[in-house]
Amino acid sequence: MPEYIRDRRGQPIGYFTQQGRHITHLWTIGGKRLGQYDINSNITQDTSGRWVGQGNLLLTLLRL
Repeated sequence: MPEYIRDRRGQPIGYFTQQGRHITHLWTIGGKRLGQYDINSNITQDTSGRWVGQGNLLLTLLRL
């Protein structure tokens, strides 16, 4: 079940989905995948597989 991210007005702007227990994906509300976070490696990557940083930095990929 997706976990929605909302702006200040309460409008959904993106959502998280889980792949297994260890991978979280970030999607735009239009359905474009922006990146993923792997809890085992503690690394966030963009859709090209490029390293964004250590820790869960998925929200930095979403332009608020």
